[in-house]
Amino acid sequence: MSDSSTARAPAEFTPREGRRAVVAAVTGNALEFYDFITYAFFAIQIGHTFFPPELTSHGLLASLITFGLGFVPRPVGAFVLGRFADRHGRKPSMLLSMVLMGTGMFILVVTPGYARIGIAAPIIALCARMIQGFALGGEVGSATAYMLESASLGKRALTVSWQAASQNIAATVGTLVGLGLSFALSAAAFDIYGWRIALACGILIVPFALWIRSSLPETLHRAEAPDEEEVEQAEDGDHDGRVHVRLPRVRRVRVREQHASSLGGAAPRADGQSSHAGRSNPPYSWIEP
Repeated sequence: MSDSSTARAPAEFTPREGRRAVVAAVTGNALEFYDFITYAFFAIQIGHTFFPPELTSHGLLASLITFGLGFVPRPVGAFVLGRFADRHGRKPSMLLSMVLMGTGMFILVVTPGYARIGIAAPIIALCARMIQGFALGGEVGSATAYMLESASLGKRALTVSWQAASQNIAATVGTLVGLGLSFALSAAAFDIYGWRIALACGILIVPFALWIRSSLPETLHRAEAPDEEEVEQAEDGDHDGRVHVRLPRVRRVRVREQHASSLGGAAPRADGQSSHAGRSNPPYSWIEP
């Protein structure tokens, strides 16, 4: 029998859990845009670090190409981690995407430049960007689903809107970090390791994100499988091969008499009495399931 999954009811979340859910979910999205702005801000310096000196006139282009190739695995990451989140839960998927994201950023920060390891430098940098792209592709879907499932019914749109808000906040922070380093460091230091400091500041967010995400309740759980004894009784009760589905009872609906006429009932007369002979109907009728 195929397994099914159901979302946890929003009422089960306390206000404190709801706030933690928002913080945990938007952290990965914020880290994505922080990395985006930081890499773009230091594109020239990163190009000087990872590409041959003879490509000075094309270093910026090569750096931006490396950055752009990081978007290629995003659809793959969205599909793979999205399926993983539907089967194993939003929380494991968000933890996995954060670990991959931090791993990609760490590799990029500690990778030596072209002057030390040659052609391996741009190859490692490209692999790091691909890992980040895969992680970030799966991050958005899982985090958004978690925020939606953990929000109360009257605040779902407001809760999910924090995804977009966190992007702009992170972009602003990334710009301010790059601007601050440009004033704090000399031109040579800024070119050599200024971008590493900026990306390392983003890595510091990863342990906090892992800690807060690991303490969150899961919003997806397995529905309990039917009891084997019940299945056997259902199979013994009918041998014609038909599948029986138990439907929930429909609640009784109270309608006015004039609407009941469209369902086969008698239409009211001008004097307010029912057209049924010998008895009068109340102004309302009950439609039983």
